[in-house]
Amino acid sequence: MRILILSDRRPGHYRQSEAIAAAVARFRPVDIARMDLTIPRLLPRALVTRLARLLPPQLYLRLVHGLAPEAFPPADLIVSAGALTFGANIALRRLRGTPNVIAGSLRGLDPGHVSLVLLPYEHARNLPNHACLPKPAAIDPGALPRPRQWPGLAAAGGLCIGVLIGGTSQTATFKPADWNRLAALLSKLAAANLVVKIATSPRTPDDAYRALEDVARLPGVDFIDFRTAGAGTAGEIFRADVILVTIDSMSMISEAVAAQRPTVALAPAMTQRWRDTEIIETLERQDFLRTLPLETGDLPALDVFLKTIKPMTENHLDKLATTVLDRTGL
Repeated sequence: MRILILSDRRPGHYRQSEAIAAAVARFRPVDIARMDLTIPRLLPRALVTRLARLLPPQLYLRLVHGLAPEAFPPADLIVSAGALTFGANIALRRLRGTPNVIAGSLRGLDPGHVSLVLLPYEHARNLPNHACLPKPAAIDPGALPRPRQWPGLAAAGGLCIGVLIGGTSQTATFKPADWNRLAALLSKLAAANLVVKIATSPRTPDDAYRALEDVARLPGVDFIDFRTAGAGTAGEIFRADVILVTIDSMSMISEAVAAQRPTVALAPAMTQRWRDTEIIETLERQDFLRTLPLETGDLPALDVFLKTIKPMTENHLDKLATTVLDRTGL
């Protein structure tokens, strides 16, 4: 099967597309092509989906992305995530009739032009051409070592704690005090003879790096600095026995849960409800996740959480693949 991934070059988006392709590859051989899409510098990103609603597909591809339809390789399935890619995805569907999958909210685009829209929200079950599934994560838990069960803090020496660090987003505002609290928590974990592997991301601010500077030098701490290591270097974190992840990144939280690791979301003092809040609450009801406020959370509270979490047991990729293949007719 030839799969075309349309990418906006944002890891949180293209990794979802890669997850869909990886899921399908578990059931049949695939040949994956990828095209990175750009838009003119002066074109506001907010207008991209509006133009996709208004313009004929061929004109949309030329004006917004500077590409003729012939520039896109032939495919049996078109996949994309991120609003910047949705217009091109739908345009190719309309021009070629190729089955297509979009991960994310359509933002007013016609679901009649999409074979399958994947959303992690319960209301998606009632929308045409939609399916409610966890956010696609390109993590195959079967390829990872099984995590060691959390025995309680007193006996946890030698276990590995993975830490994924993002930054301020629409749902969470991290201030220097929050980063200092996180640094204090991680220092205590290292002092408890746990192996602590930390990875930053494109969103991680200078305040976080300053707060973590001393932590990175502690014995038993492995610090993966995105600024020097680059994208795709945090994969080692998913081999940890437990994963802590800042609450701003639903993609990182989804990947940690999909890796079948006990996962704790770290929340700053300033948070607000956002669409991802619904996903987090669903994961908490399933006992896959707990949320630890950095302002009041401490090592004993984390210990209690880790004793109550029940990691996912099914391989999320299998359900994702069967849903995609069934709904696209491939």
